Amino acid sequence: MPVFFLPKDYMKIIINASLFFIGIYLIEFLPLLNYFFPVDQIEAVMFTINQGIDGAESIIFSLFTKNLSTSVINFFLFIGLAFFVSYLLRKKYKNITFSKILSLFSILSAIIVVIELVYFFPVVKYVQTWYSYLKEPQHSDFYQREYVSVGEIKFPNTKKNLILVFLESMESNFQDSTHGGNLPVNRIPEITELMERNDSFVPGGQSVFGTNWTVASLISKTCGIPLNYPPGVYHSAHQIKNFLPNAVCLSDILKQNDYNVLFAQGSKKEFASMDGFASTHHIDSFRDVTYYLTANRFSEEKKANWGINDRDLYNLVKRDIDSVSKEQAPFAFVISTMDSHTPYGYMDPKCTCPPNLTAKQLYPYVLECSSKLLKDFIEWTEKQSWFENTVIAVMGDHETYVPAQAVGFTEEKITHFWMNFFMNSTVQASVFNRKFTSFDMFPTILEAMGVDVPNHALGLGRSLYSQEPTLLEKYGADSLNILLKGRSYEYDYFLYERK
Repeated sequence: MPVFFLPKDYMKIIINASLFFIGIYLIEFLPLLNYFFPVDQIEAVMFTINQGIDGAESIIFSLFTKNLSTSVINFFLFIGLAFFVSYLLRKKYKNITFSKILSLFSILSAIIVVIELVYFFPVVKYVQTWYSYLKEPQHSDFYQREYVSVGEIKFPNTKKNLILVFLESMESNFQDSTHGGNLPVNRIPEITELMERNDSFVPGGQSVFGTNWTVASLISKTCGIPLNYPPGVYHSAHQIKNFLPNAVCLSDILKQNDYNVLFAQGSKKEFASMDGFASTHHIDSFRDVTYYLTANRFSEEKKANWGINDRDLYNLVKRDIDSVSKEQAPFAFVISTMDSHTPYGYMDPKCTCPPNLTAKQLYPYVLECSSKLLKDFIEWTEKQSWFENTVIAVMGDHETYVPAQAVGFTEEKITHFWMNFFMNSTVQASVFNRKFTSFDMFPTILEAMGVDVPNHALGLGRSLYSQEPTLLEKYGADSLNILLKGRSYEYDYFLYERK
């Protein structure tokens, strides 16, 4: 046995080799994590990792194993290098051993991991955010002053149906400059046409604290409050068995007024505790990939990595709406798309694009496809007997996380706006150029349906069909973000079941 590989070194070698492999793996993994996740969206990341991963197991597993083979190969190459270096140096320096070389490698890998963490992740902001949640809640003058509880709202005698479409990461910025966007080529021309011939509030909605990821967008747009869950196991929506139980949301109001309320999305409902929200807030039927598979209406062979692609989802929803429209009660159907999700979306094989493009180069064509698919769906609704009595509200769920170069943005810093339009609204707006956030969609949707909303306000939202100033118009983005952050007794009221 070589002198540099003594039995007494076995434990040191095992420990250093283990630490070195972890270092090698993290060096490969951290840039990949930064590529796949919007790590600078701190609240979104902290909420997501705090909830169950149900519905995203395959994606997360593929992420963790994506570079595993490369890490293993690199690990053994460096092990071989450590053997070789220690063997050469041992002839000249008696105290140089394989264990010490391996220890040096593990230290160097740890240093590189720390550098990557600082480079790729806003570590200080994560610590500050976590610390702010650990503080005792305080009373919020802002919520006391600006939150409007549901009052005596009145529905019209003939109730309007509702189709509410959340388009993943869809911005008005994806248009060309002629139409108010930031691209040299309009990537969503069909959506532009729909916005121009219907009610569309411009330049679009702005994301503020607690609204800028999919489930937070749903809550802020339909409940009029941000998603502000404190981190920690106790605060998991799965652990506390409810999801904002004391918030009154659009689905609660509609159900109270005898609507059939349905929700459809291509991924599993368990991801980000969406099932918890649905069961807490009176969604009659949540139709996800599991639902359609169990009903034998969709096959495993057609699944995208998260579930059902948008083309198939629209087709499934058409049948669902056709069925529910035949019932006596009015219906509300919420649809959430996924094809344009970060990092670079899903390219529908039936949509056209140039050949031999990388995933990054494909993203503009993913947007073009999303625009066409929405147009096809809207044209289908216009041919249905229930169309005239149905309000259709379409909006981007939040701003995009896709890198600017992949989208085609050339400006270094732009203000992002999610798009919106309303069809068949029963009321008219006097001004369409507004500054607004997701909160304002809550009363705006109801007023579009002909519902009488006292003072045109619900939650932190103000109807855009009124002249009431929105909180973004009143406070500005910077001040509003500060007022929304942190813990308060008023927000804690929404969070926890009262015994």
